[in-house]
Amino acid sequence: GIDLDAAEKIMDTCKSCEYTKATRKPIGKVCDPVYRESFGDKVHMDLWGPSPVRTPGHKEYFASFTDD
Repeated sequence: GIDLDAAEKIMDTCKSCEYTKATRKPIGKVCDPVYRESFGDKVHMDLWGPSPVRTPGHKEYFASFTDD
């Protein structure tokens, strides 16, 4: 058979394995105030691009807006 105890003494710990197996508590959703008073009080924007493939209208960027 294979002596696994001897192999464990030779091998170092794998940092990648330790990192990927690590867990932590999720971050809670906290917003003050929870909802805004009116439309447009808080808007999130994200811009993506340039796209490797253009649209039929030759566009290569995408912008998204989310009202909180």
